[in-house]
Amino acid sequence: AGGVSARMEVVVWVDGGGEARRVVVRRPWGEERVVQSGGMDEIYRILAGLWGAVVRVPRPWGYGEAGEVFAEPCLVMDFVAGAAVYGPRDGILYAEKMGEVLATIHGAKGDWSWLRGAGWYEGVDLRPREGGRDGSYRPYDEGLREREIREALSGGWRVVNEACLLHGDFWPGNVLWAEDEIVAVVDWEEAMVGDPLLDVAVTRLDLLWLVGEAGMWAFTERYRQLTEIDWGALGYWDLWAGLRPCGGLGVWAEPWAGLGRVDVTEGMMRARQNWFVGEALREVGGG
Repeated sequence: AGGVSARMEVVVWVDGGGEARRVVVRRPWGEERVVQSGGMDEIYRILAGLWGAVVRVPRPWGYGEAGEVFAEPCLVMDFVAGAAVYGPRDGILYAEKMGEVLATIHGAKGDWSWLRGAGWYEGVDLRPREGGRDGSYRPYDEGLREREIREALSGGWRVVNEACLLHGDFWPGNVLWAEDEIVAVVDWEEAMVGDPLLDVAVTRLDLLWLVGEAGMWAFTERYRQLTEIDWGALGYWDLWAGLRPCGGLGVWAEPWAGLGRVDVTEGMMRARQNWFVGEALREVGGG
């Protein structure tokens, strides 16, 4: 069914020799998403650079610009027989395998310099903006400790890790499983280059909601075992990850019941996010 930004349609493609192949056609939803989702050519280049390597991604076949095949841009890639898992039988093993796969992504060789860079470490605005185009401000989300987060991050922080390929949104919804193994990582529209701790922090908070504190730490420790990076700024990146749902946690919480996780409520997410932010503030000396 795809996600927030793109529709995904399975198509049977028959070549000139009569061989049939199932592929997925990805197209952004609506005119707004055509602009926001980035070029399908960029996603194609990422998948082409990763396919056949250690990183498990769908094989890309081609892309079309807006108006070339459909009214909107499109990407064609192999269909992968797998599904996102939101209620794992073993949350610790689940989290550890996600740590292993993220480590392979960050270790992917190649020239990624053409991708946009992650520059949030330069600091964030003290006042939160609305999501619209008018540039207006909204109240602080005090329930998520937004004011404290923004004050702690406003001065920026030092990045010492070498920039690498980042997925940008490495959460359980973008990881496909089959028989307890990860078979593909999808949805690369937010990919960039930057500090690997950005991806780590995003995944840590999502796993905290999904499999609890023990799962979050299992993911972190497995990733740590497989990489050699400086962890000194993790607290700052955790705060940045904790800032993302501010002003919109209700929207983030809404789909979970339909995904079979009626226990993942807005109240539960808020409580765990508060703990997460509190730990990060103590880490950076701000709480």
